[in-house]
Amino acid sequence: MVGTLALAACGNDGDGPGAKAIAVSITANGCQPAALTAPAGDVVLAVTNARTDTERSSEFEILTAEPKILVEEFFDTGDARDVTVVLPAGDYQLICGSPNQPRATLTVTGDGGESSAPSDLRVDAVALQANVDEYTAYLSSQLREMVTANAALRDAIAAGDLDLAKTLYMPSRVQWERIEPIAELFPDLDGSMDARADDFEAGEHDTDFTGWHKLEWLMFEAGTLDGAEPVAAKLVADIDSLAVVLTQVEIDAATMVNGSAGLIEEAANGKITGEEERYAKTDLQTFASNVEGAKVIVDINAALLQSVDRPLHDAIIASFDSIDAGLSAYDNGDGTYKSYDQLTDADRRPLQAELATLSENLAKVASAFGLEVS
Repeated sequence: MVGTLALAACGNDGDGPGAKAIAVSITANGCQPAALTAPAGDVVLAVTNARTDTERSSEFEILTAEPKILVEEFFDTGDARDVTVVLPAGDYQLICGSPNQPRATLTVTGDGGESSAPSDLRVDAVALQANVDEYTAYLSSQLREMVTANAALRDAIAAGDLDLAKTLYMPSRVQWERIEPIAELFPDLDGSMDARADDFEAGEHDTDFTGWHKLEWLMFEAGTLDGAEPVAAKLVADIDSLAVVLTQVEIDAATMVNGSAGLIEEAANGKITGEEERYAKTDLQTFASNVEGAKVIVDINAALLQSVDRPLHDAIIASFDSIDAGLSAYDNGDGTYKSYDQLTDADRRPLQAELATLSENLAKVASAFGLEVS
């Protein structure tokens, strides 16, 4: 799931230029108030997690009507901080707690909303669009592989073969982990396919908890395929829906470039804890797939990045090389990696540090290109 990405959010200390903060509380029943209005431009939401019914962190999202995720952050119980985002006039949705809770509405009025981020393109527009087209073709190829891999997983589950299904679990996910830079374009499918138990009131037993991680819990934690077949069938149907969505959404250069930075930020700040593949312990393969997906974007845009900021390009490639070398120490040689619970904190720290460095540098690419920075 896009999870802790914070793709377009900018937490601050409440001193946004000329913007009055609007109070929003995360409660057990969603956002309070359930309807908000703000003028276009810098919109500052003073978000407080007021939930007392759970110790789990709670999600806060702003989505467009399509829907597309503009902001995604997590708040621990009692946390309070400002979230600032530049919004043009229009209608938006807010999620407080988890995607399956009632959504609040945010109506943004007026004519403002121009981003203060760089707006003058500094690279060749035709070449950049060609790169977007190349990346779109890559996404299509990954989706075809995803369809095949998840059909195999579904068939193994339908046949009652737990051991085979467990070996097919991570291969069914690698394509998704590679294309997560654009997961913000289909948040509902993201939630259905890749949500974690933390997003649901009843945790693993919640009937709304579906997708890969429900199967992961059933197979690796509960040790059963009881109840797994309909989950696997729904997952395959969701992937078919994703194939349709990808033909309908617009993948622009900013989404492509910013998405790579957001994905690696999520890996560095959230996934590194082992919270994603908490039952299967296949986190290292998830990291490797995330890094591979982000590097595809850098490689496609390498010539443009070198033309405007060669030192930044070289620093990014150095981080990729360092991460690949670090991961290779845990490679089993057959396309799998050592179980994540075998790593110590000392093993994780260098990987986390390099992921953080990579995330920071990837976040500079949009500005170097003259794209809107999220």
